Amino acid sequence: MASDALIVELIREGRLVVDPLHGYVYAPRSNTPRKPLGALTKKGYLRACINVGGHQHHFMVHRIVWVGAHGPVPEGHEIDHRSTVKTDNRLSNLEAVPGAENMRRAKVNGAFAGVGRRDGIRDGKGRFGKKRAGRQLDGRTWDDYPGGQS
Repeated sequence: MASDALIVELIREGRLVVDPLHGYVYAPRSNTPRKPLGALTKKGYLRACINVGGHQHHFMVHRIVWVGAHGPVPEGHEIDHRSTVKTDNRLSNLEAVPGAENMRRAKVNGAFAGVGRRDGIRDGKGRFGKKRAGRQLDGRTWDDYPGGQS
């Protein structure tokens, strides 16, 4: 995992400081060194953008917290939020689990609800798309909408 190695290097150089108790990551060399890093993604996670050698690198904040405390994530594992609150990046809320287990937990906890296109409908071939599926989420067909006929 090249991204984990880069996170370790940035922490070692002091470019990133991790507060595992509160789940915050700071960039001491930034214009706002006391402000925790992280912008909310469409899926509800916090993502940090770090400039390294003139190139932007994006890291999930929960991954930075985990790597800062435990080192690189084991191969085939993902970081799961135990409480299902995706912005709660406290180390006590994070757990490295196999990818299949992470997906199983997300399905059981309803973490997929309202996320991206997963709530969309699929056509007979498994593709997403309202028009191809021939219906809308509310049950009306595509042709029932103004401009829906093609």
